[in-house]
Amino acid sequence: MHGGNAISGTGAVDSAGADSVKRREDSLIGTAGIESAAAGSEKHGGNAISRTGAVDSAGTVSEKRGAAESADQPGSLELAGKTFDAILCWGVIYHRTDPIELLRTIHGALKTGGVLYLESMGIPDDPNAPYPRAILPAGKYAGARGIWHVPDSVTLCNYLHRSGYRDIETLETWDYSGELNGDTGMPVLEEFLDTERPGFLKDGLPAPVRILVRARR
Repeated sequence: MHGGNAISGTGAVDSAGADSVKRREDSLIGTAGIESAAAGSEKHGGNAISRTGAVDSAGTVSEKRGAAESADQPGSLELAGKTFDAILCWGVIYHRTDPIELLRTIHGALKTGGVLYLESMGIPDDPNAPYPRAILPAGKYAGARGIWHVPDSVTLCNYLHRSGYRDIETLETWDYSGELNGDTGMPVLEEFLDTERPGFLKDGLPAPVRILVRARR
């Protein structure tokens, strides 16, 4: 991950991924991470969310239901079936070696009709490409380690479809290179961009974007 776009240990969304990008009213994104709607503070798609969960960078689930509870399961993702009304998975899926396994696990944790908000690093859609695309980096990608899958939005939606989701919709795709800085000591995306080829990295690969998708169990 690049500076300013980290996931906190409790599953909250840190600043650059949320507060500098405008969202649709129903996108369940905020600078404070996930807030429970049990108190009636949030409604998305017309349905109050009474129990929400966030998947953090280690695969741990943090849950808010009045007070925060954290599942202490580093590196694993074990959830009780049909538990959550909504789950936010932000900046995690491209760090997992098996994205389908992650999505199926989350699918099993959602109640029937529950919603997943999935945010991922990705590559821009190419209207001239005859098929969906994804990058599997040989090593680092844009200076970052631990990145396994970098899909376009069509491929990301296909992951969800093959994992059993319905009502899949891409809410937004955006360029986030200008949002990042080096304050965290992590790589800055702009350092790896090809200034002579907009939209590409210096190594010739497409430059990353961010993709936000909503899907329902």
